[in-house]
Amino acid sequence: MKLVAFAESERVALGRMDNDGRVRDLSDVVGARTLLEVIDAWEHPGPVIATTAGLPVVDTPRLLAPIPQPRRDLFAVGKNYRDHVREFGRSGYDRPDRVHAIPTYRSSSRRFPPR
Repeated sequence: MKLVAFAESERVALGRMDNDGRVRDLSDVVGARTLLEVIDAWEHPGPVIATTAGLPVVDTPRLLAPIPQPRRDLFAVGKNYRDHVREFGRSGYDRPDRVHAIPTYRSSSRRFPPR
């Protein structure tokens, strides 16, 4: 189960995406306008959203950003190149025990080739 925000025609609403990719309209189930409101009050709508069967399927949903305005800035770091690992290790933001840790490639049993 995934929670989504979607637009259909002129309407913007919240939905639940099933494992098969269908979006179900949660308008009659949750009394919230944003996914942040749903998350904040999860004790009430969470079980209802997870167990509600028979919600209407949205015919042509256009998926929107689930949380278009996060409460704070989000930062992500990619350690996908050896140079990035070194650069991030020198930045002071990595954990001391992982400063020079090279991620492994797990598609098979191979590791990143030595340089």
